[in-house]
Amino acid sequence: MLFAGIETVQENGVDATSLTEVADRAQAPRGSIYHHFPGGKAELLRDAIRLAGTLRSKQLAVLLADDDPTRIVDEIIDMFRQQLQASDYRAGCPVAASVTHGDNYPEAMTAAGESFSSWEELITQGLWQRGLTMEHAQSLATMILTSIEGALLLAKAQQDTQALDRIQTELTKAITTAIHTATPERKG
Repeated sequence: MLFAGIETVQENGVDATSLTEVADRAQAPRGSIYHHFPGGKAELLRDAIRLAGTLRSKQLAVLLADDDPTRIVDEIIDMFRQQLQASDYRAGCPVAASVTHGDNYPEAMTAAGESFSSWEELITQGLWQRGLTMEHAQSLATMILTSIEGALLLAKAQQDTQALDRIQTELTKAITTAIHTATPERKG
């Protein structure tokens, strides 16, 4: 049900996510939603956003273990590009979707904030380990995260992946330049 919740939020947003659609996607009896999520939609959304955030954190950790930190940009943008095209530009990031209407679901908004913080910290640590100062790593991590999320919104609205393509190129350059120009005392 959580995966069905993630898919529904990706395509419909938080407010338009219905428990009936989640149950149908999960091929579960409708009454089972309240059995597993006694808090109803708010609890389902919170747990689905937490799961989406955790899964992305695990993906980032694996990608950052690679010798090439630009791989995080390539892999994530490629995933979003495929997701957009497969869903006829309906699916976006479920974590970001929970923020746009999170006022109605504060627990989902909190889960989104925790997810974004986790992603930002993972990217920061990965860049710091490659020689950037902590301050530079934090700034670049924020730029990576916000650029990808913003490009995803543009791509979805414009029904074209061109924004993702452009940001992929620019982020790759920024990461490569930052690592190659890291201060010598941080490289050692």
